Amino acid sequence: MHGAAEEGAYYHLWWHPRNFGKNTGGNLAMLEKLLQYHKVSLKD
Repeated sequence: MHGAAEEGAYYHLWWHPRNFGKNTGGNLAMLEKLLQYHKVSLKD
């Protein structure tokens, strides 16, 4: 994800709905951490 951001490339982040829905709260928290990391890493 970081490398794709540095290169201006696409990064496909994908969850199948049936897998994401099994632990929705935990999966949304993980997604939030990934997006926050990406937001911060783009500033470097």
